[in-house]
Amino acid sequence: MPSPRLFVLDDDPVLRDFVSMVAQKCDFDVTALTRPSELPDALAQGDPDVIFLDLKLGEGTGVDVLETLAGRSCRSEVVLMSGCDQRVLSSSARIGEDLGLRIGGTLPKPFKTSQLKTMLSGITHTGGALTVEDIDEAIQRDAFCLFYQPQIDPVAGTVHGAEALIRWPHASKGMVGPGDFIPLAESSGRISEMTYWVMRTGFSWCAALSARTGNRLRISVNVPPTSVGLPDFVSRTVAMAEASGLEPETIVLELTESSPLTDTPGVMAALSRLRIAGFDLALDDFGTGYSSLVGLHRMPFSELKIDRSFVGKIDKDPDARKIVEATISLAHVLGLRTVAEGVEDARGVEMVRDMGCDLIQGFHYSRPLPAERFDTWFTDWRTETANAAA
Repeated sequence: MPSPRLFVLDDDPVLRDFVSMVAQKCDFDVTALTRPSELPDALAQGDPDVIFLDLKLGEGTGVDVLETLAGRSCRSEVVLMSGCDQRVLSSSARIGEDLGLRIGGTLPKPFKTSQLKTMLSGITHTGGALTVEDIDEAIQRDAFCLFYQPQIDPVAGTVHGAEALIRWPHASKGMVGPGDFIPLAESSGRISEMTYWVMRTGFSWCAALSARTGNRLRISVNVPPTSVGLPDFVSRTVAMAEASGLEPETIVLELTESSPLTDTPGVMAALSRLRIAGFDLALDDFGTGYSSLVGLHRMPFSELKIDRSFVGKIDKDPDARKIVEATISLAHVLGLRTVAEGVEDARGVEMVRDMGCDLIQGFHYSRPLPAERFDTWFTDWRTETANAAA
């Protein structure tokens, strides 16, 4: 099978070369373009599978290019890149959709290698076939599902709760991961309804499992800042918690540090109202985002999740070990609970436990599991723990 074709149109040589290099390592056939005037000749060889398009170009803008692509009935998947405000990226993506183009997502600059690889992975797996219409239909048909990954107290050995992770069992593509559809949901404005579905489903699952087992478990869900800033987000979240029977104190709303939280209108007030109502707030992927210390200082977080890119290397990389240890100490000084993500072996558990980390989440304990398999895993875990204590 031939490699998928990718065009990169960006007049910034550093960014253009960076995207090209990473894409080539991911087995894409890359064509690098500097000016929009080069595009017609490149398209004469046929539409590529995907086009990475910067919005700010020396000749015109990315919006002009979108109009050109629409005029040619281009069927490539288009990923928009820009250092502009996220709202500009989102509005440009909507323009592309209104023009009939297939918008595959957005990448705010600067972005990390991991973010780019996630985007490329989604394109590779889906072949550019997922559309906004697919997402709309999945929302209407309740076609998504949740997997749950446990969070363990490494000292007591007890299950503290689980993080809810969305998946899409697609009729023709099998189980589709979030990296394949979340960027499209964000760029198309569908992410908020998807977030509400995750919260409603996850809250109900946690309440039912807690009732069946007699354990007061907690549930963690990921929420984007764009949703938190909506006028009715707090009231809807409170209402969903009440409807499920969960107390707000057992719900953790995770906001990723890769988003510029302080730049989103209404987010600060909403987070404060959520904390007053009793919800916990976690800063996810700590150490990889825009402004770690500023976020911790300004936002009312109660929990800090240490990114797996550091945790996964603590037994081999002295610098990663020092970063994790210092992060745990800083969090505790600030009165924050800590969660280490990506712990994959017993040695990692031992190390983060000795550093004083409060909770551990990772493949050593379990991969994310569908609801019915989590129930079985939880029953087996409690039985093994009880037998070990006897």
